[in-house]
Amino acid sequence: DDLQGHWAQAALEELARYQVGWLGGKAQPDKALTQLDYEMLLASADGYAIDLEQGDDIEWLYSYALRRGILTEADKGKDDRPITRSEMVKMLLNSLGYGPVAQLPGIFRCDFADASAIPAPDLGYAAIAQGLGIVKGDDNGNFAPGRFATRCEAAYMLWLYMKR
Repeated sequence: DDLQGHWAQAALEELARYQVGWLGGKAQPDKALTQLDYEMLLASADGYAIDLEQGDDIEWLYSYALRRGILTEADKGKDDRPITRSEMVKMLLNSLGYGPVAQLPGIFRCDFADASAIPAPDLGYAAIAQGLGIVKGDDNGNFAPGRFATRCEAAYMLWLYMKR
């Protein structure tokens, strides 16, 4: 009920109709996306409704995230850590199986205005996301790899992928 007039309202409401999103009736769209927020969002896209406040097992969520390539063992337990736009894209694309291709060195380019600022290990991910049409540049055409992602950006990117 906190999406009225938000630029991502239609997409987030459509996801919610399919039970994709966060429990509790609030999207908190402009809040920084945490690692835990993203794990729960991606799990919901696979049909899992996780409610840690009701006693759902966070270890199960970690196991799910590790199996899907969303997290690495080193990331486990960093729940409240805000994630960057670059990390958000990597987590989604790894969970979808694009990781091995995205990590091929020297074969990618992308047309973001700040492409030269994208770290080399992340360039393949940015290029694939741009090619799939799931990440658009900001008003200046920037990918902004180091900027913290928001919950609405994560949900909108997932919605774009699911609409393909």
